[in-house]
Amino acid sequence: MSLDPIVDMAVKMKYQSIKEQAGFSVMKMALDRAEQSGRDVVEMAESAEPASAPAGSFPGSIIDISV
Repeated sequence: MSLDPIVDMAVKMKYQSIKEQAGFSVMKMALDRAEQSGRDVVEMAESAEPASAPAGSFPGSIIDISV
C-alpha cells in the first residue's frame, strides 16, 4: 500500500472528526441557550405579581383589561 491512500484516509478521518466536533459544539450551544431561556422564563414567572393582583396590572402590559 502506498503512502497516498493512507494520507488520504487519515485526512478524511480527521475532517470527519472535526466536522462532528463542530456539530456537537453547535448543538451544545443551542441547548445551553434553550436552558438559559427556560431559566429566564421561570425567573420572570416567579417575580411576576401574584394571581390576586388586579387584571391588567402586569408591568409592561399593553392593554388594560380591568373592568
